[in-house]
Amino acid sequence: MIKNIDNYFILTSSYLLYFLPFALLTGPFVADLIIIIIDILFIFLILRNRDFSYFNNYYSYILILFNLYLIISSIASEYTLFSLESSLVYFRFYLFSLAVFFLIDKDSKIIKNFGIYLFLSILIATSDGYYQYIFGNNIFGISPEFPNRMTLLLSDKSYLGGYISRLFPLLVAIFLFNSMSGKSSFLKSKYIIISIFIILIDVLLFLTGERTAFVLQLITTVALLLFLSKYKYLRLFTFLISIILIITITNTNNDVKERNVDQTIEQLNLGNGFQKINAFSTIHEGYFAHSIEVFKKNIFTGSGPNTFRKTCAEVKKINECSTHPHNNYIQIISETGVLGLAIILLMILPIFIFFSKKFYYIFTRSIKVSDYQTALMICIFLSIFPLLPTQNFFNNYINIIYFLPVGFLLHSFKINKKDR
Repeated sequence: MIKNIDNYFILTSSYLLYFLPFALLTGPFVADLIIIIIDILFIFLILRNRDFSYFNNYYSYILILFNLYLIISSIASEYTLFSLESSLVYFRFYLFSLAVFFLIDKDSKIIKNFGIYLFLSILIATSDGYYQYIFGNNIFGISPEFPNRMTLLLSDKSYLGGYISRLFPLLVAIFLFNSMSGKSSFLKSKYIIISIFIILIDVLLFLTGERTAFVLQLITTVALLLFLSKYKYLRLFTFLISIILIITITNTNNDVKERNVDQTIEQLNLGNGFQKINAFSTIHEGYFAHSIEVFKKNIFTGSGPNTFRKTCAEVKKINECSTHPHNNYIQIISETGVLGLAIILLMILPIFIFFSKKFYYIFTRSIKVSDYQTALMICIFLSIFPLLPTQNFFNNYINIIYFLPVGFLLHSFKINKKDR
């Protein structure tokens, strides 16, 4: 009976995980509800079986410390109650990543199955993106909150490009896992379809007008070409074709050129001889400057998690305010101080060590890491890349995307230990 209950809960959690990529296309509510249910089922199974091994890793220690520190920072904040609304429940994302690790560990077929659902969701998102490009609204008639942008499937939020660009390397990782496991015979016979699919994604990310999403795709491409041992030529071929198509579209479509080229040059202030280059835009520079001023007043613990909107409003520059400063690291140091930033740096240190080893392997051929794990690391690297605008660090939607590949990565570490 106990085993039947365990199996039922694992199966339920698995199907919720499969549905998650589709839920993310509808906005944050359904996706957040899914991870909460998965968390509850995970905790129930852990307590029932008294198996706490999934918490016994470096990642868990640092995340537990970080979650506790967020609460301390909120308590020390001038806006305690408001800040606690974010910090008290932030741990659900950490638990979600462990739950994914747990599910995959119980049945590795979940990786392949999840890959099928992820592929279908990205295919639907890409198809809807081209529909929006042609007709100006998505297949459900929803128009974007900003002109010349593209929405999620059931939301007016202009984040279609971010959704695709951040989940694309996870899809690549799962493809590589299947290839590594000898399960990709179907995929190997479909190189043409795969190539067309990747090219369509590349071009769409340019057409979305989300420059951050397009740059993330460029970073993914460079990393794949540098670090993968297989399929490099496939990605190089698709990337070259994509660039040719993007240049052609830019030269023949004035709206696309104005949005992606002219506005970028204007916002970065690149049109006056590079005398003063803006950090993304003058508005972003205003956010950054305010964040630094807030940090100077709260060096150690910051102003409190998710309080940028409060401190910004007090300066009485409402037209320049936002809910967040649009850069994770500036937000972290402003809202959680140097102590919060130090914990974050401890958290991402293994990622930089990993890529240092990969660079070492390129020149010495003495250290080798699986392509599957490399693609997962690339996926996570996009989340910690410091030189691009970001969403609110405490936004539930983006955190689900941040933490999803972590569960796959933790499982990959366990595979490595078994192979030793």
